[in-house]
Amino acid sequence: MALDNEEILKLLKQKGPLVPNEIKKILGGDTILFGAMLSELSSRGFIKISNLKMGSSPFYYLPGQETMLEKLTQYLNPKDQKTVAFLKEHKVVQDKRLELFQRVSLRQIKDFALPLNYQTKQGVVLFWRYYLISETKALQIITDALHPKPKEAPQVEVVQEKKAQKEIPKQEVHNEPEQVKKVEESKAVIKKAHQVVKARTTKPSLQKKQDTDSSQQHLVIKPELERTAFYERIITYFKDSEISLLTEEQISKDREYDFVIQVPSGVGSLKMLCRARNKKKLNEGDVAPALLRAKTKDLPCLFLTTGVFTKKSLELIHKEYPGLIIKKI
Repeated sequence: MALDNEEILKLLKQKGPLVPNEIKKILGGDTILFGAMLSELSSRGFIKISNLKMGSSPFYYLPGQETMLEKLTQYLNPKDQKTVAFLKEHKVVQDKRLELFQRVSLRQIKDFALPLNYQTKQGVVLFWRYYLISETKALQIITDALHPKPKEAPQVEVVQEKKAQKEIPKQEVHNEPEQVKKVEESKAVIKKAHQVVKARTTKPSLQKKQDTDSSQQHLVIKPELERTAFYERIITYFKDSEISLLTEEQISKDREYDFVIQVPSGVGSLKMLCRARNKKKLNEGDVAPALLRAKTKDLPCLFLTTGVFTKKSLELIHKEYPGLIIKKI
């Protein structure tokens, strides 16, 4: 009986990841023809091949069966098994903070450890994420770890002032002039303290409101960043496109900037986050930090660049990030 591709796919769907010898034992067929069929299915994206091997044979599995690879860690050496367990527990780890044997091991377990370059002001930092943790989730974990949100200080003074008010026992006030005088003086002191506390707590918020009103009245902020050639190129693009600049931030010198902009459209102006990156060749990893930043601000994202994306990365970006707009300048 002639073996066909559908039988191989059906078997993998039922059994999960298998090595070629296991598939051949079940389905039979000519060894050379069988190998050619597996190779064709792999090249067309119908099946995947693991880096992990049982003996000298890799495992073949269907897209979507990645979670089943976890049960195959028994075929790793003990050190690599520990590294997989460590990465699974921590989800995302920074390469330079690991022991040497862990760093070596992470580069061996390619099915379970995926590299992730994170852009900081000091440069690109290498992280590793567990293969079942999405890139977006991993970036969020890194951002939360590197830039924790400050906790608001409790309003201690206000609480103490209110407590002081409650502690004045009105029933102790009698008709004696000296006692009445002392109580009145206490009330005056507390009233004054209350006014001071109120002034301290309200003035900053008032100033903040005034600053907000001012920023809303003056939408175009004059650039104060280093006027590099790349920066001037971005500003020229904004002017030619009638885009208003609200805020700006330099991520790295003459290489990467973030802007909040107002873009004219047929239904009114649209507020967006714009990430500008000066790089010749790009992939999906270059846009992920920009999308995360835009998500935290609840804004759509415009990605400006001087370079080009690989064909494969563009296909992935259009599929995974349909809301992203990419423009070459």
